[in-house]
Amino acid sequence: MGRHIRFAELEVFELTALGAIIEKRHPSLEWDLGICLRCLPRSIGRTTFCRSHAKDRSLVVDVSIEEERLLPHKPNKAAQRRIMGRAFFDFFEASINKCETKLLGLAGASAPLLADVRQWCLDNRWLG
Repeated sequence: MGRHIRFAELEVFELTALGAIIEKRHPSLEWDLGICLRCLPRSIGRTTFCRSHAKDRSLVVDVSIEEERLLPHKPNKAAQRRIMGRAFFDFFEASINKCETKLLGLAGASAPLLADVRQWCLDNRWLG
């Protein structure tokens, strides 16, 4: 089954490389992964969530950051990247741990997957 990695809302083209790494290093993961990173005003009230669908073999991780958290760092893209990266990785890790038994091929593969995603985040200055 072909897997697809989708990124939306925030134009972060560097995340497409993460999808390629996951597909290459973790071929036993037979489910689709959708990742959405959003920066929205607090007044909208959007919250971060994940949804796993065993029937559709998919996991959606939707991370919302309040715009007000990033405004003080507007001219500093590196600081913005670290804020978004920390929010992304922490929630991705929690989501993978939560869904470990629900998604085909994830049981026993979650630790190496998380290690690869963490390393990608470090290499690309999303964590630091």
